[in-house]
Amino acid sequence: MFENLRRKMMKRMNKRLQDAAKWGSVLPPLVAKKVAESQDPGRFLQVIPASDAEYEVKDGNKFEIIDIETKTCGCGYWTVSGIPCKHAMAVVTTTRRQGYEFVHQYLSKEAYVKTYSNIIHPIPDESLWPEITFNKVGRELLHELQMSQPLTSNAPLFSTVNASQPTQRTADPGRPAAAAAKYSNSRCSYSGVKPSYPCHAGGSSVPGSGH
Repeated sequence: MFENLRRKMMKRMNKRLQDAAKWGSVLPPLVAKKVAESQDPGRFLQVIPASDAEYEVKDGNKFEIIDIETKTCGCGYWTVSGIPCKHAMAVVTTTRRQGYEFVHQYLSKEAYVKTYSNIIHPIPDESLWPEITFNKVGRELLHELQMSQPLTSNAPLFSTVNASQPTQRTADPGRPAAAAAKYSNSRCSYSGVKPSYPCHAGGSSVPGSGH
């Protein structure tokens, strides 16, 4: 299953890299299409310059502020998508600039090619793979982890107790001891810690207790 997935991704990445080599634009086709879609309605908007970088664009009854240096527009589309909106393209068209200059660099052809230039290398057939037992791999991994363990710690990284043997719980020195169960005997009216020997009614079998 994983080998099929690896081959599928290897083939896809190579195909996209080969397709990108055929593009005549500095933008991927989908990005170039979106830029053109913003440019068409931008031709009918009124552009009011404030400086070489800042402009007001009238869109119906609204005015949007454009800053081509920071690549921002009041509508927010340019900031979110990285592609100039129709207001920005109105400024680009009016100032006779190129739309691709104002597209985010991550959406350029150069960035696309870098993304798919990393190769997923072929792997030999499974019959040629070296035989490695789990125990060997486990010992090597344990050794690496123990070597990377801080020297200030004296505790073992993993327990080597056999899972088939019951483990004994050790008392926590920081935990208070459990209170002894209260014991009472109605025959001799004794109350306290349960003695380790039988009680004899009428006799004193607990030294120092009057019992």
